[in-house]
Amino acid sequence: MEKDQSVDTYAVRARLEAYRDKDKGLEHLEEQIAHIDARLEGLGAVNITDMPRTPSPAHDRMSDLINQKDELIAELKEDVEYLESERRYFNKIFRKMKSDHRSVLRFRYIQGLKWSDVAEAMYGARIDFNDKEESYRHRVLMMHEAALSSMASYISKS
Repeated sequence: MEKDQSVDTYAVRARLEAYRDKDKGLEHLEEQIAHIDARLEGLGAVNITDMPRTPSPAHDRMSDLINQKDELIAELKEDVEYLESERRYFNKIFRKMKSDHRSVLRFRYIQGLKWSDVAEAMYGARIDFNDKEESYRHRVLMMHEAALSSMASYISKS
């Protein structure tokens, strides 16, 4: 029996979710860097005289904070490179997909929208959207499954 070479839709979803999660993580890294900058600014305000003495605890804290900031910046750069690479990969596949499938995946994973927001982005302009919002959300979920399957198919062919 020959093993099926097609890409699993669960693997496609996991890759898209990993992208979305990494993208959300960028904000946290940027906040951590800003917090360290604020702390460094506070430590820099310590009065320094020309009097010889042992290194101050503020100097040690400053060195530690600078090292932490450098590590976070390196992590941020690595994550940005990963996201750019993944986005290019996804967009290459999305261009081959049906417009609705492409849209649902971009809204959900690239833009990171919640399901209700995806439904509103796709169908919110319709007159009956408010009356049938649940129906449209269900339609988006069904379209999402079809889009994952379509994406998996394109990946397995390449």
